[in-house]
Amino acid sequence: MSKKQDSKKELFLNYLSFRHIIFDKMNQSTPLRNNLIVLGFLCFAIFFGNSLFAQRSAKISLGSGTTYYNGDLTDGFLNNLYRPTISVGLSYYVNPWVSIRGEVNQAWIGAADSLVTDPIRSQRNLHFRSAVTDFSVQLVIELLEDRSIGKAFGKSVHFTPYVFGGIGGFAFRPMGLFQGEYYDLQSLGTEGQFLIGSTTSPYSRFQLNIPFGGGIEYRFGKNWGMQIEASYRYLFTDYLDDISTVFPDQEAMRNANPVAAYFANPSGNFDLFTDGSPRGNPRLVDSYIFVSVKAVYFFEKVSRFSRCYNR
Repeated sequence: MSKKQDSKKELFLNYLSFRHIIFDKMNQSTPLRNNLIVLGFLCFAIFFGNSLFAQRSAKISLGSGTTYYNGDLTDGFLNNLYRPTISVGLSYYVNPWVSIRGEVNQAWIGAADSLVTDPIRSQRNLHFRSAVTDFSVQLVIELLEDRSIGKAFGKSVHFTPYVFGGIGGFAFRPMGLFQGEYYDLQSLGTEGQFLIGSTTSPYSRFQLNIPFGGGIEYRFGKNWGMQIEASYRYLFTDYLDDISTVFPDQEAMRNANPVAAYFANPSGNFDLFTDGSPRGNPRLVDSYIFVSVKAVYFFEKVSRFSRCYNR
C-alpha cells in the first residue's frame, strides 16, 4: 500500500474514532450537553471533514480601483474627489465554494461643497479629504462550485459570481485646506468638541465597519485569475467627513482657535449659517464603496491534509 493510501486510511480511522467518542458521550449526557456536543460535531464535520476527503487550497489577490464616499458632503457623483484604492487579500478555502478572506485596502477619499450646483450648499463651503486604511475578515460564497479547488487546475477555466460579508475596521484622518496648508480637522474640534461646556464628544479616528458586496471571478489558467468587485462599507460613525451635527458658537470658536473657527464655518455668511443651525445630518451615518479589479494567484497545496494526499 502506498504512503498516500496509508495517510488517507489513517485520517479516515481518526475521523471514525472521533465520531464514536462523540455519540458514546451523548448517551451519557443531559439534553443540553447533547445539543452542545452535536453543535461541536457539526463544526468539526464542516471545517475538518472537508480536509479528510477533499484537498483545500488558498489564493492571494492584489487589486486597484476607486472609492466612492457617501456622507454629508455628497451630491450624487458630482462633488466626490475620486481617488485610487489598492488592496491585498488572502483567502483560504473551507470547501470548493466557501472561503475565508482577510483583506487590507488603502484608499483616499474627499468631497467639497464648492463643486456642487446648489447655491446654498456652495455657500456653506465645507470640504475634506482623508486617507482610509481599511481591513476586514470576510466569508466569501462562490455561487458556482469550482471542483478543481485543491487539485492541479490543469487548463480548465472557471467562472463564478460571488457574494461576501464580514466584519472590519478602518482608520481615517479628515483634513482641510486653509491658506495653502492642510490641517487635521478632528484635533481642531470643528463642531465645538473642545469648547468648555460642550455636549459633543470628540470622535475616534478608528472605527468598526461591516463590509459586504459581490463580484465575478474568472480563473483562466493553472494558477491565475481575475476578479471584478464592488464592496460596500456600512459605518457606525457620521464623522468620516468631520461633519455631523450643528454649527458651533462662532465667537467661542474664534476665541479658542481662529483656525478651528474657520473650518467650523468657512462660509463667512454667519446670517445664513447661524450658531446651532444644521451643519450635517447625524441621523444618517457615512459610508464608502470600493470598486476594484484584482489579479488572483491560486495556491495548489497549503494544508497538511493536502500534503498528505500528494506525497
